Amino acid sequence: FVVYNTRDIPYVWRIIMKPNYVAKKSAWGVVNFWVMVICIVLGAGLIVAPLLIFPDNNLIVTIGIIAGAAILAVFFTIVIIKIIIIKHMKVEFYDDKVVQKWGVFSRNEKQCVFVGIRQVEVKQTLWGRIVKMGTVQVDVIGHWDIDLDKIKYPKRLRSYLSYSMDQ
Repeated sequence: FVVYNTRDIPYVWRIIMKPNYVAKKSAWGVVNFWVMVICIVLGAGLIVAPLLIFPDNNLIVTIGIIAGAAILAVFFTIVIIKIIIIKHMKVEFYDDKVVQKWGVFSRNEKQCVFVGIRQVEVKQTLWGRIVKMGTVQVDVIGHWDIDLDKIKYPKRLRSYLSYSMDQ
């Protein structure tokens, strides 16, 4: 293993070093359950209600269908964009550091030292338990600036952090 240029060292180490654990954000985290229910019911209601109430008035039926389709289209477009963004977020855990990476077109990276974990806690709502998503709170010595909100499989991350805490 020969390094020809010193500026290549960080890149080479990124190739060689594999993370011990990778936590990814859950796509379900972008969708608030009640917002989803309200948008779908409202959009579908605007499509179906004019057909049932005014079956002979084509103008009201057409306006209802267009309004309902527009609400559903806007909602699903926003959800798809947020899912694309959240799928490009991950947190990598190494022996000595934690690296948070995010960004679709421009890549961003934040690093923290991975030492001194005192406590790990998982918080899950009912919706989070259904879709296996939650927030992992890490109590560390010093400063922790890594976002572990709406993580997929938070109990696996807690197990990994508890294991590394005992090492």
